[in-house]
Formats: sequence, structure tokens, C-alpha cells
Amino acid sequence: KIEYDRKDYRALYIFDESRHAIEILPEQVPYCGLMENVYVGRIEKMSDYPKACFVRIDEEKSVYLPLDDSAKIHYVDKKSNGSKPHQGDLILVKVKKDEVRSKDAVGDSEISISSYHLECYLEQGSSSDCLHVGVSRKLSPEERKRLTDLFASGFSSTTTYAYRLVIRSNADGIDGEVLLREAEDLFVKMDKLMESAHIAIAPQLLWKAPSPIEARALHFRRGEVGRVVTDDPALWKVLNESNCFIVKKDKKTSTRDDETVLEYYTDPYPLSMLYSLMSELENALKKTVWLSSGASLVIEATEAMYVIDVNSSHRKSGSAERYGTNGKNGDPALQANLELVPEIARQIRLRNLT
Repeated sequence: KIEYDRKDYRALYIFDESRHAIEILPEQVPYCGLMENVYVGRIEKMSDYPKACFVRIDEEKSVYLPLDDSAKIHYVDKKSNGSKPHQGDLILVKVKKDEVRSKDAVGDSEISISSYHLECYLEQGSSSDCLHVGVSRKLSPEERKRLTDLFASGFSSTTTYAYRLVIRSNADGIDGEVLLREAEDLFVKMDKLMESAHIAIAPQLLWKAPSPIEARALHFRRGEVGRVVTDDPALWKVLNESNCFIVKKDKKTSTRDDETVLEYYTDPYPLSMLYSLMSELENALKKTVWLSSGASLVIEATEAMYVIDVNSSHRKSGSAERYGTNGKNGDPALQANLELVPEIARQIRLRNLT
């Protein structure tokens, strides 16, 4: 946890094998973002150019909902005649872009909730006689066939509503029983969401999505992270209940290379001091990055782009030997670049430069 400008924050740090930070994701506590939340809202205003509407999602906030020809509106209570949306209709809406300053959040008529390996979409209709399953194209043909056959033969849907299931790329190699249980859990949650929608007094929140930190931690790729350590009770509860991690019970807890250990930190010595988290944050905000060899990077933002300048004037001559180049006869510029390329890549990821 971090205090800045009299506000409380928590932050997710990801370290590489050398214990250098490669990602820092902060968020305010309590988290008030709307991203991925699902609401039953009331259309309060229509717009013809561009074709869109404004949907009231609580007493103070509205979302801007584009209405292109492909938009499939899920009505909870249609107050008007015809198939097109009108002012006063009650509909389901999912927030896909948070509000920025005076601009309203942006909504989406496609309703879905996700889990670790799967995402479940609400389809038009009220029958689940046929389950539509899609598999990520990033997977190999053999893995796509395995997953398709798994849900074709090993899953019988008993849901009230029609859903479409998308299998993410991180489901590669995951045991079939794990995926089937995960899908069943998603369908139960979607059924509850729909049942709540039909008895809710609009506008009302139906599904509270995980915060950015929770979502990032829940969607680590297999083998991406070996250990997750947290001192935040709320985050611990979310991650522990996800069944995506091996909970550390003692020092003998062992895992495979593709498994992640979850540890709840309770030592009186602050976790932020143990891993020098504030120093990592301060370094990520500095313009100049120094390396142990004496070379440095200068990272500056201009109006059109980010500029990274390589400065090797203070570089130690002996550091060239690590890269297989002779310090006397090798090209100094090449030697400096070979040394700094990994650090440039880390800084681009760490600072989220785009």
C-alpha cells in the first residue's frame, strides 16, 4: 500500500529473475473504476448523429452507448414498440471504457463475464439447447481440436439462457476437468446475473468486475510468475477463492514450473520495505537510468513521441568482455548498444511506453 497526495493506493509489482521491476500497476483504494462492470440501465437520451444513446447506470452517472448496425441490445423491459431502442427502455450494458474527466464512460451492448481461462457471452434468446464454443486462434490446431472436443462431448449445459463460451489462449494444456468446472461456475454466475436483472430496480449494478490489479493477477499466463506475495487482505481473498494458485502452507510447498505459489504476507516488517518498492517506483519515474557499467539511458517525452538516448560516455571499458567484444578493437557504440538493449526493453514495459 502507498500513500500519495493524501490518497491511499495499492500497487502490483512484477519482478524478473534478477529482482528488477518489469511492471508496476497502481490503483486507488477503494477502487472506483467502472471498467467491465455490468448494469441494468435506463435509456435517458437518444442521439441520431452519431447513432447512439446515453444510459443511466446510477443516480449520478451515465454511459455513452454506440448503436451501430451490429449492436445486439439485451432488453430487460422494453417500454416502446418496435425493435429499435427508445428513451425509457431498460437494457443491459457493460462498461468497456472508463469515464475521463467530464466525458462519460463508454458502454457496450455485448454482455460477458470472464474467468481465468474462459469468457462467457450472453446470446440473444432464452434457450441453452445449443452451446456455442469458440477457441483462441493463438493455440495450435491440435490443442484447438482437444478443447473443442472436450466441450462437445464432456459438457452438458443446464442453464436457462443462451451463452457463447470463448476459450482463452492461456487454457493451453489445462486439464479438461478444470475447464469444465470453470465453465459451469461461469454459467451459474451468468444465470444469477440475468435473474437479478429481471427483478432489479433500474438503474442498478449487476456484476462488479475485478479491479485492474485483481484482473492482472488472475490472468497471469502459465509459467509467467512463480510466486505471488501479498499483504492486502482483500486481494488475498480474491486470489485464494479463484483456485488458480497453489497456496503456500509451509516452506516445503513445492510446485511445477507452470504453477504459481500464493503467499499471504503477515510479517510485521513491511512488505514495501522488504522489496524496496518505493525505490523501484521512484526509479521508474526518473528521467535517467544508470547501469552498473556506468552507461545510462535518458528517457524523455516529446509532443509526438518518447525519446530514449543512449549515453555511454561514463561506461567502464572492462564491461565489453561480457558481450564477447574486445574493449580495444571492438566498436564502442555496438558494445554499448548490446549492453543497453535488455534495459531499454525493460524500461519500455515498466513505464508502459507506447
